[in-house]
Amino acid sequence: MDQSSNDSLAYALRQELKSNGIFIAEQNFKTWFNEGIDCEILTLGSQSWKKGKVKFQVSFEVYIEEDVEITEPESPLDDLRRIINEENS
Repeated sequence: MDQSSNDSLAYALRQELKSNGIFIAEQNFKTWFNEGIDCEILTLGSQSWKKGKVKFQVSFEVYIEEDVEITEPESPLDDLRRIINEENS
């Protein structure tokens, strides 16, 4: 799941950036999700640029909203099974 989502997300992100006039010259855009891209960062209050990396990370979260139990619907064959069981008893 990790690799397949990275491939499609990397492509979608690159297309979105490109449509907004931002062109990334990186040959392998998937690197943004795997190793990261070298960059320089200027933080607030800093007098100089710092070397760093830019890396995209996506997380998926699954949670239960309600405590609802899912039950299997009754099979139409259940009535036949009951009748057969009653006859055999």
